[in-house]
Amino acid sequence: MMILAITAIKARSVALAGFGLDSLIEIGASAVVVWELSSTGESRQRRALRLIAYAFIALAVYLLVQSTWVLASGHRAAHSPAGIGWTAITAAVMFALAAGKARTGAALGNLVQGWPRRTRAAG
Repeated sequence: MMILAITAIKARSVALAGFGLDSLIEIGASAVVVWELSSTGESRQRRALRLIAYAFIALAVYLLVQSTWVLASGHRAAHSPAGIGWTAITAAVMFALAAGKARTGAALGNLVQGWPRRTRAAG
């Protein structure tokens, strides 16, 4: 994670920073899913889905603000071979983890199983 943060700062790249924040949110969302699966109850499932949704809404707001600033200022990010490599590796890992989460959720008959589908679709 630190590699991505350093790479994003060095390249002054909103996209890399957004990807790093998304990765943090994915980790947090995974923790929420584990917490949610440790007990039963519809209200707990709704709370878990809401926590995940709020995290992604916060990311969307950050990206909207930063992207608007970048476009308005005419800023251009530097090329980042390290960022490209890191993104390729983590994308492959994220697809594998999303597939595992979907299988686990389906086996448990859990509502939160729909969350990994968003991950697979967005990559």
